[in-house]
Amino acid sequence: RVYSSGLSHGAFMSLRLALEAPDRIAGVGAVAGLLSADFLDTVMSEKVKIVFVEGTADPIVPIAGMNYNGFQYAYSLKDSVKWFLEQYGMEDAQPEETALPDTDPDDGTTITRSVYSDTEGTPWIFQY
Repeated sequence: RVYSSGLSHGAFMSLRLALEAPDRIAGVGAVAGLLSADFLDTVMSEKVKIVFVEGTADPIVPIAGMNYNGFQYAYSLKDSVKWFLEQYGMEDAQPEETALPDTDPDDGTTITRSVYSDTEGTPWIFQY
């Protein structure tokens, strides 16, 4: 089993690998990528660890999702996380949120880490 990560379209592809080959993929790091709306009817056969790294002001892959001329291309970050939580039977999971240290107070950015764990305490979905 391997890990897959990608930026933008590479992130979309990494998430697709998690959906289509969960027996081969141990985890996915999606940077500026969301769950494609093409996978609405997919049913995952096993859990894959997922890390979403998203910017709140990203104009290319906005966390609010992606729509083109009325066609939904990608879920929002919130709905992408919710979809995976439902697939994993963790729909009631609440994130443990941690503000990471602000290493450059002058750049105007901060990072919050949200971790969703199952009832045994195993973390499965990470959001930055």
